[in-house]
Amino acid sequence: MAHAPIYFYDLDEPYGEFSNFYAAPIELDGYIWPTSEHYFQAQKFIFHERHFKHILKLATPREIFDYAQAHKSLVRPDWPDIKDEVMYKACKAKFTQHWKLKRLLLSTGHRTLVEHTKNDSYWGDGGDGTGKNQLGTTLMHIKGVFDRLNNLIHQIQFDQTQRQHYKFDEPLSIGIFNLNAREEGQSSTKLNDEFIHYQLLIDCILQMESSSNEKQELIALFKQQYKNNPIELKLLKNLKMAIHQIDQYGGIQDNHLFIDY
Repeated sequence: MAHAPIYFYDLDEPYGEFSNFYAAPIELDGYIWPTSEHYFQAQKFIFHERHFKHILKLATPREIFDYAQAHKSLVRPDWPDIKDEVMYKACKAKFTQHWKLKRLLLSTGHRTLVEHTKNDSYWGDGGDGTGKNQLGTTLMHIKGVFDRLNNLIHQIQFDQTQRQHYKFDEPLSIGIFNLNAREEGQSSTKLNDEFIHYQLLIDCILQMESSSNEKQELIALFKQQYKNNPIELKLLKNLKMAIHQIDQYGGIQDNHLFIDY
């Protein structure tokens, strides 16, 4: 059925890729983790370097899970408060860095994702539907971010086409300046071709009917895309700060936004 929930757990069953045990290496926090489960469990021992690095070397997610269970007394004291954030970070990296998995996640549409197992009533549904299903909820949240990013990209592409065809004026005046330039007030106008995508991104993000956190998540995804482009990364960093100021003060003074690069 088109709207029936999607249940996942076993790796050899449909949508087994959604399991944290699925072998999809991720690069995160300076390490390459064989699975998202490796990253998740290792964060429990961030204050115990020996255990942290030992988990990184373990071959299978099952070994990692069992190791973490055997050393519960050493788990960081704030784990209950941060475990949701850690899981979100691990899963977002997994589905951002593997385009086939991202495509599979997007293909689920509006269907509810459920980790179906009696072994876990927090991350899973407890087997009888009474569990919290926090992993399924996390994946649906990430899918929502991807959906909004795709909509943003389509909006940027459409906006650029319309501007080129109809020669629209910019609804928002965006000045990109290098405040460290040798000549005082020197503008980067000569680099406008390089920044056109970035300017449209600003335009779209500022007009999005989304929360500040959702906008910041979109920026984080663009940072991943431009991780090898230092100019774009600095622009995105400053845009993140600008959005915080806009959300804090409720708008842009005189309809102008200036970004230092």
